[in-house]
Amino acid sequence: MMSLHSRVAIPCSIAMAAVLSLTLAGCGGSSEPSADSDGKVTITVLDSETDEPANSATDALFAHCASNQPGVTIKRVTVPAAEYITKAVQLTASGEAPDILDTDGINVPTLAQAGVLAPIDDLVSSDKINADDYDEGPFSAGSYDGHQYAMPLGNNGEALFYNKTMLEDAGIEPPKTWADLQSAAQELTAGGVYGFAFSMQPGEEATWNWLPSLWSNGGDLDEVNSPEAVEAMEYWTGFVEDGVSPKAQLNLSSADIEPAFVQGKYAMALLGTWTVPGLVKDAEAAGMEWGAVPQPSPDGSPSVTPFGGAVLAVGAKVVTDDAKQQAVFDCLAGLQDSATMVEYADSAGYIPSYHPAATDFLADRPQYQAYADQFASSKSRTGVVGADYAKVSQAISTAISEVATGQKSAQDALDTAQAAVPAS
Repeated sequence: MMSLHSRVAIPCSIAMAAVLSLTLAGCGGSSEPSADSDGKVTITVLDSETDEPANSATDALFAHCASNQPGVTIKRVTVPAAEYITKAVQLTASGEAPDILDTDGINVPTLAQAGVLAPIDDLVSSDKINADDYDEGPFSAGSYDGHQYAMPLGNNGEALFYNKTMLEDAGIEPPKTWADLQSAAQELTAGGVYGFAFSMQPGEEATWNWLPSLWSNGGDLDEVNSPEAVEAMEYWTGFVEDGVSPKAQLNLSSADIEPAFVQGKYAMALLGTWTVPGLVKDAEAAGMEWGAVPQPSPDGSPSVTPFGGAVLAVGAKVVTDDAKQQAVFDCLAGLQDSATMVEYADSAGYIPSYHPAATDFLADRPQYQAYADQFASSKSRTGVVGADYAKVSQAISTAISEVATGQKSAQDALDTAQAAVPAS
């Protein structure tokens, strides 16, 4: 399944409206006392897990938190993902700020900039949290402007899947370089079969799938019209232009591509973690053998990929209440429990961010190994452009469509997209 934490970029109009709302309203009002006379504490969690099984997985996650702290009660406030930032800002401005924010990692810069979050530098520098127990990319998704605001929960991504029979019959090894992938896609395109399929669906999906090409080629989001970016765009859209990828993928999601891959319509496909449960089931029913490897890079070195996933951040008002801050910090630290995180990740559609839990998770689920291998060299989408990521992502998505459909050259399309990049 694909969780809403995965790759959904918050429209910048919503993000900017949220920031403006807080600026106008201020942080007026004060939170109600969190601790009763008998020492009981209520922790309010704001999340967007409206669907199953992610909703139940979140319930179980915070039930673990409460069970480890006598006197602590968890109160969840769940809103649709598209309303999350606005709701977080409104609650904070009204004096009813959430204590823990269970959100998409790409929301951290916007929420921090809006004054909704409190830094947790003291927690991550204590003996309760060891940053080395996490891959640098996912851990950095919780940081903004030199401060840590959130802890990673679980992550997802996309890896290269291939039809074992098709590649073996053609004598082709799983691709490691761009040239390998281009050559294999050309050779495997025949008889109604496309060599390689990946989503170019307008929006975050298109940008997300192009970012490994940009980053692995030495480019970055602060200069999307650089020579490295133009080369990456020409490489990526070239699969459609050369006819080895279907033009239909301009309107297909990763979830749409999975069943066609199993049916033998694509020899190779870029598929997300959320498609794996369906893939395993479908492939077994069809008698289809598949393999998965990390995404290729220009020279075969580890590719630099984005990741999606959930983080837990701390609300701005928590630091004004010693009892609540202690309870919240203990909750976050206590979630570094392998069994709990494996159960959560399995239900929510993630790979655990916490290394000990990831090791246990992968021991029984080797089908996710290719994704996990990529996390070691992964990169946060907001690291360079921060709260402007949604705007930049949309501009890149437009450029991808323009180039893939022949409306513009890669250079012209990316020159236009560069206008969305904030001045440094």
